[in-house]
Amino acid sequence: MGRYTGPAAKISRNLGVNLTETPKIDAVMKRRPYASGQHGQAHKKISEFAQQLKEKQRLKMRFGIREKQLRRYYEIANRSKGNTGTILLQVLERRLDNVVFRAGLAETRRQARQMVAHGHFLLNGHRVTVPSILVKDGTVISVRSNSVDFVVRTSESAQAYVSPAVWLTVSKETASVRFDRLPEREELDPNTREQLVVEYYSR
Repeated sequence: MGRYTGPAAKISRNLGVNLTETPKIDAVMKRRPYASGQHGQAHKKISEFAQQLKEKQRLKMRFGIREKQLRRYYEIANRSKGNTGTILLQVLERRLDNVVFRAGLAETRRQARQMVAHGHFLLNGHRVTVPSILVKDGTVISVRSNSVDFVVRTSESAQAYVSPAVWLTVSKETASVRFDRLPEREELDPNTREQLVVEYYSR
């Protein structure tokens, strides 16, 4: 199954979470806090498997990745020492497009992915066009010289509601980001139930 490219508000309402983390979708969900469609307001009993599937879909849609990618990230987390669910979230946070978004250089992850794919960023001085690159501690992400004006305009719009993550060091003067460390679980979304995702894949 390919990456979802439909309306963000519709899928956010269906999954019950603001997938873009933007005020616009927040407003839509407050106005219509139920799933889309004719039976969106019906109360349905959700099975244990359905809860696991829904949480997995939330995680996949939030980071804008394919099923195959999420399963691969789960396998990486499952082979690592420590809490599998926490490590899975940390792996997702290390994606280059997510780091660009978390740094406040893009308004959404979709936009961040497009900006990376168009070659606006350098990774430790080297031009990259792959949004899924996993960033390591100490990595510096900078903007290509001919892209600075564009990225600065985008970041000014984004930072009206996106606060740079505490595990990043962001320089507005040079439009650069340093990935200092992996985030702790308490620094990530408290509403994410990653254990359900682990249970889904470990069936």
